[in-house]
Amino acid sequence: MEKSNPRLIEEAYAWTGEALAASDGWRVNFDAGQAAALKRAVRAVMARGTPLEEVRRDDFEAPELRACWVALSRELEHGRGFVLVRGRPVGGLSGEEC
Repeated sequence: MEKSNPRLIEEAYAWTGEALAASDGWRVNFDAGQAAALKRAVRAVMARGTPLEEVRRDDFEAPELRACWVALSRELEHGRGFVLVRGRPVGGLSGEEC
C-alpha cells in the first residue's frame, strides 16, 4: 500500500478560530441604504405573489446590492464557505417577509 503524503492545507476554506478572530473578511454589515434596498426587493417579490421556492435572481431586483451579492457568492463558493451578514432589515417585516 502506498503511503500518502499529507500536505498543509492553506486555502481559505481551511480556517481556524484564531484566523477568523483576526479577520473581518467573513463579516458583512449592510448599511442603511443596502438594508432599504433589500427591504424594497423583498416587498416587490412578495407583492407579485411568487412562492419563495420559485424566486430566481432575476425576480429579486436590488441593483444596489449586486456587488455585495457577487462578493458573498465568491466567499461562499471559493472562500471560507460561510459569511455572517448583519444589518438585515427585519423591523417592520412580517415573518414571511423575513
